[in-house]
Amino acid sequence: MKILISKRGGYCYGGQRALKIANEAAEGTDEPIHTLGPIIHNPGVVRELAAAGSSPVDDLAGVERGIIILSTQGFPLPVFVESASRGRTVACAHRP
Repeated sequence: MKILISKRGGYCYGGQRALKIANEAAEGTDEPIHTLGPIIHNPGVVRELAAAGSSPVDDLAGVERGIIILSTQGFPLPVFVESASRGRTVACAHRP
């Protein structure tokens, strides 16, 4: 068996965008940063974001204030509406 290793690697566009949003949000505010679920499917990166102050949550009910970053997989429109109605800032890693 021959194994080929690509010269290029990394995250897809959505993953790159999600990480950029998370890093910019962390640098630009004193508000807590939350991710609704893991923003990418990479446990190591999710742990790094948590260590940097981003806390993953399973639903919006547990978030009292701060910035919510949605995953690269996207969410249905009612999630965006609920977030906005609660006065939260929503940074979307994947456009609805």
